[in-house]
Amino acid sequence: MAETKREKFYGWWIVAGGFILFFFGIGLGINTVGIFIEEVVSTLHFSRGDFSLFFSIAALSMMVGAIIVGKLIERISIRLIMGVCTALFSAGIILYSQCRTLGQFYAVSVIMGLGSAGTHIIPVTSMINNWFVKKRGLATGIVFAGTGIGGLVLNPFVTWLIEQKFFNMEYGWQGAYIVSGILAAAFCIPIALFVMKKSPAEMGQFADGEAAQTPGEDVSTAGFTVGEAVKSPVFWMVAAMALLFSVINMGINQHLYPYLNGDLGFSKSAAAMIVGSYLGMTVLGKISLGAISDRRGLVFAITLFVAIVMAGIAVLTQINSLWLAVVFIIIFGFGNVIQTVIPPLVTAHCFGLKQYALIFGILSIFMTIGSGIGTPLSGYMRDYTGSYHSAFYIYMGLLVLSLAAALMALRSAAKK
Repeated sequence: MAETKREKFYGWWIVAGGFILFFFGIGLGINTVGIFIEEVVSTLHFSRGDFSLFFSIAALSMMVGAIIVGKLIERISIRLIMGVCTALFSAGIILYSQCRTLGQFYAVSVIMGLGSAGTHIIPVTSMINNWFVKKRGLATGIVFAGTGIGGLVLNPFVTWLIEQKFFNMEYGWQGAYIVSGILAAAFCIPIALFVMKKSPAEMGQFADGEAAQTPGEDVSTAGFTVGEAVKSPVFWMVAAMALLFSVINMGINQHLYPYLNGDLGFSKSAAAMIVGSYLGMTVLGKISLGAISDRRGLVFAITLFVAIVMAGIAVLTQINSLWLAVVFIIIFGFGNVIQTVIPPLVTAHCFGLKQYALIFGILSIFMTIGSGIGTPLSGYMRDYTGSYHSAFYIYMGLLVLSLAAALMALRSAAKK
């Protein structure tokens, strides 16, 4: 009987659906941005810093959307919210193909940001936390692995789309945006509407690993309210950690392709392959981080992976050959998963699940601010210094600060 129930456990369908939503939602919405930056800047002659602001505006829009989504998840159907948001997200990608001015890119970014808020991180991690207890880290790591596989597949795919000039558009990146948006809609909207379920109670089941034996029992009732959370010093430590992680991640990720192609002289296909391979390596890193956090605890896992990221950035500043690029792929790809897997796990650990979606939605503001800072910061540093290295050194310093904030948050929460 027990074996039959395990085979029918719906939680792994939530993981599979979340994986695909992350594959497209972050794979297209975030991980391929660097390719489009290089193509759009070279054809429309924007500065990298000015054009990179379109991502910052999307991030700010997502920040507002995160609060709205966090509140709505507690009140109305999560599938309805995600259905609307995945449609907005897909439409935004397609609309980018029609932009010719910075103002148009900025305006469409508002739509993208609002759609992204309800497509992946907040609703999916909320569901994962409801469906899993003992295997929460592993389930979270698998879901976030979708972003790495998305990068591995979509970076070379988008590069190929740009080269084909689909729909006889003036520029190759226009057709790439259209095809990408159509694919996002075809996969994400049906999954949001028909696969995702908010909690085990909807299926008459209980969370995997939860001690309760009554089907339908909800594990999301314990924890802090939003008011209690934001009054706690721990909240602000977690916020600082999340913000710094996002600055570092976006500052490097979104300019990795331009750095490799524009500064180091790798061909477009080689640069796309390196970026895709690095993102593919994050698949192993995310699953490993999730499993390690389940077995050894978050303090050990965060410390280990921050050290790995530090080593990866050091290698990044020294790349002068393909073999060093391979070393970078292995080290940085395995380690640079802290900005995705850790924040939701730390949030659930410190504040519980009572109002997880809303608390994490507010914390996402800081993640979004960090994303909005990192992308243009690297662009402007490159514009003014002629090199990305100064930005990379800054990010190494921020890693130390982010680790300190994370450890203080976890230790303070353990005392409560």
